[in-house]
Amino acid sequence: MKKLRIGLVGFGFMGKTHLWSVQNLPFFYKTAELGFEAEVAAVCASTPERAEDFAAAYGIPRTAATPEELM
Repeated sequence: MKKLRIGLVGFGFMGKTHLWSVQNLPFFYKTAELGFEAEVAAVCASTPERAEDFAAAYGIPRTAATPEELM
């Protein structure tokens, strides 16, 4: 099964909403229907400290200091 790795830029209201959406895809769709497994692989926030705090709080494995680094 292919894995779709997603990076979130920003972690305000919509960032949390997007994280929730990715984490709950299996609730709405069977993985076989999608053809991939999705995971939030990294987050970038306004400061590296905020990104690290969000990553720790929500179980995101990596952080990036800039959107360019995230890509």
